Amino acid sequence: MCCDCAHLSRRAKFQEEIRNLERAKTDMQVEEAFLQDKFRQLRAENDRLKAEIDTYRQRLGNATEDYVRAGGAQRGAAQRNTRLCR
Repeated sequence: MCCDCAHLSRRAKFQEEIRNLERAKTDMQVEEAFLQDKFRQLRAENDRLKAEIDTYRQRLGNATEDYVRAGGAQRGAAQRNTRLCR
């Protein structure tokens, strides 16, 4: 009888360990899904910010070209020189 009790006890310990491992596996799967979702959100935000920066960079480039084309750089320098001479 003793032998059967020890065998059942070991079997119960193994089954408990299996349940614990299965719970840990489920927890890790939930955590992985959460992290993947967070990663997707951050990647989308990163892409949005890159596009916004590119838009601002293009607008700044266009404004600079317009300013130079209109002779603004020369007028600005002349105005600064006039102020310094007064």
